Amino acid sequence: MGSVLHWRSGNVRLKEALLFGAYGTVSSYAGARASTMLNSTLLLMLFAFLMLVIALLMLRPKAGVATTATRRPWWLVLLGGFGVGLLTGFLGVGGGFLIVPALVLLLGMDMPTAVGSSLVVIALNSAAGISGHLNSHVALPWAEILVFTAIGFIGLLVGAKLVRILPVARLQQAFALFVLALGVVLLVLNVPKLLIF
Repeated sequence: MGSVLHWRSGNVRLKEALLFGAYGTVSSYAGARASTMLNSTLLLMLFAFLMLVIALLMLRPKAGVATTATRRPWWLVLLGGFGVGLLTGFLGVGGGFLIVPALVLLLGMDMPTAVGSSLVVIALNSAAGISGHLNSHVALPWAEILVFTAIGFIGLLVGAKLVRILPVARLQQAFALFVLALGVVLLVLNVPKLLIF
């Protein structure tokens, strides 16, 4: 639904998004299977470190200044899609934390286009990732998932409007600071748990 809203606003580069997502579906499934072999606290720690790195890259001066007209070689799309898909399945990383920065930093998209295009990638990677978890006999809390999805849809509608209002540079900075703050919070919460083990 989010990708449709952004596509109607002209903020989706469909070809790159489909290629990026398609390359990541196989690696997303493999990552989901591999994640079942690690402790959940360790996975959260790895996720937190990844978010810190991404946030710092996004905060670099002139990061992501390329326009939507910029094109990247197919092999970069392939490698980026494969790597993002692997991490999506392994760490449960959504578009807001990994796919958007990858589209900005690797494919040269501006923030509004990266946000819209990432939702196409998320749909493909998430479908592959959840199939990996379903086949590993992991019990999923479907009631909580449905409630979270319904509330998230309301946020999606608000976010789709904000991305058309906020300046691109401010949007990227706000996103990076949010990721940075969340990464720090995850580290603070999970470092003590890891030390206990």
